Amino acid sequence: MIRIVIIVLIASFGYTNSFAQGGYTKVKIGENVSAKVPSDWTLMSQAEIIDASVASTDPVAMYASQDRRANFGVTIKPTQWRQMDMGILKDFYKSNIMNLYTKVDFSKDEIITVNKKSYISFEFESFLEDDGEFSIDSKKSIKKYTYLRYHIEDGQLYVFSFNAPPNQRNQYAPMAELIMDSIGIK
Repeated sequence: MIRIVIIVLIASFGYTNSFAQGGYTKVKIGENVSAKVPSDWTLMSQAEIIDASVASTDPVAMYASQDRRANFGVTIKPTQWRQMDMGILKDFYKSNIMNLYTKVDFSKDEIITVNKKSYISFEFESFLEDDGEFSIDSKKSIKKYTYLRYHIEDGQLYVFSFNAPPNQRNQYAPMAELIMDSIGIK
């Protein structure tokens, strides 16, 4: 039994570590954004983006894992918010997130600085229970692991989102962090 546990741990470390050792490709997103995404992830089609995104503004681009269970997207839209409003904006977005789901468990809720830029950062697991009132099919519940970062610059709001199944959070959380920390805005 111990031998099996050790093999699983080594295999998991090797899988996660393989991405940290150059398994990422730098991609340009829009005019002035870049990020590193796993090399085997693909750019999603417009139809896939519509199915995967719940935002009011369509993402500029979204990339998905081969099995389509995890994705990373970037949305850019005009805003009246300013850098000095980040504290208020953080509370506003946290409230919106909490109102979108039946239950939300935050593990990150902070303003951080990465590469000399300030970001609002949320990491959470969410649960949405469907009461069946608005569903065509039977009741469903949706569970999701999400990592979000928001940034304001030159009258634009940049929203970076990473989504994956919560039961694979341990696998995807280091990847989400690496992707988010690789974001470049010119």
